[in-house]
Amino acid sequence: MSLLLTSCSSWERTTAVGVGSGAAIGASYGVVGNYDTKSTIILSATGAVIGAGVGFAIHKLFKEKKYSESFEKVSDPSLPEEAKKQIPILLSPKIRRRWVPPKTEGKKRHGGYWMYEIERPMRWADEQPESQESP
Repeated sequence: MSLLLTSCSSWERTTAVGVGSGAAIGASYGVVGNYDTKSTIILSATGAVIGAGVGFAIHKLFKEKKYSESFEKVSDPSLPEEAKKQIPILLSPKIRRRWVPPKTEGKKRHGGYWMYEIERPMRWADEQPESQESP
């Protein structure tokens, strides 16, 4: 049920939620239906596969909907279709979150915290990413 209500930020997470939900539903059905252990495992595995497919499809649907909604916000309904196709798409930045553990420096104690780093800045979809050359 949670899969139908939410979509995670990445397809991996959404698919993982789908696998977990599907496996749980399949196992529950096996237990409630008084099936033997082998049948319950098969139902759980089948539910996991179906849940993975549904999770991936839901993520793709939400991603496409998000792009279409942002397109509708910037486009003028009176524009011809050919002009609408020429509106550029802006890609979101890629941000990495890293946990910095607590540490002690002399008489000072610094608590742990999350540090966020921009790995790829926001850019237009048709732009080539900046190459990162090694020295």
